[in-house]
Amino acid sequence: MISIFLFLSFTFTPFKVGEKLIFDVSYGPFKAGEMILEVMKIDTLRGKEVYKFHLSARTTGTFSYFFKVADDLYSYVTTDSFFTLRYEKYLKEGKFTTEAWIDYYPQGDSARYPNGKSYPIPHGALDPLSVYYYIRTKHLKPGDTLRVPFHVDRRSRMMKIIVLDYRKFRGMNCIVLKPDFKEANIIKSGGEMEVWLQIDEKKIPLQLRSKLFFGTLKAVLRDYVPSTTQ
Repeated sequence: MISIFLFLSFTFTPFKVGEKLIFDVSYGPFKAGEMILEVMKIDTLRGKEVYKFHLSARTTGTFSYFFKVADDLYSYVTTDSFFTLRYEKYLKEGKFTTEAWIDYYPQGDSARYPNGKSYPIPHGALDPLSVYYYIRTKHLKPGDTLRVPFHVDRRSRMMKIIVLDYRKFRGMNCIVLKPDFKEANIIKSGGEMEVWLQIDEKKIPLQLRSKLFFGTLKAVLRDYVPSTTQ
């Protein structure tokens, strides 16, 4: 089994500014809402050129009457080394609401929170949202294991992502990854999670599946808006 580490040079970018992925989210047989992943722009943060990624998740229809969700996550990642510099989350889930941010300092291997406290992080640590884009930059095959430095909510660890096998989804060839997102607030993943990437140069995620105690939560790609940037 091959272990691949983040510290390898970051060279391949299958996504560009303007790309938008729109997913239908369902829980068991019920449609629950919509999730959007987008590369908003290239910006500058603390003197570094960064990608600005955005994830929005909304419940829709009948599901909203039982449990309304309106979440927005933002990630700022260096375009050269692909290190996170900032992560923001704005969550509204039922009666629970929170706003928080983390500033990552790769040069000092630390993360700073709004209360001024700093915590040590692995070198080159990523946040939960940027991981979805990072895995698209890798050429993976079944049996590989991707180990990614990871920090969120004052906790650091080396996230393990196992490459399971090749499968087909709606007639398209995919490679299936099994990431450990137990500490991430992206698609509640109390159980096992799978990410299905299309096998082509863009490695577009076609579906995300998370096994929960009372069924399976799925996000299936409905629309793909390509980048207008060359």
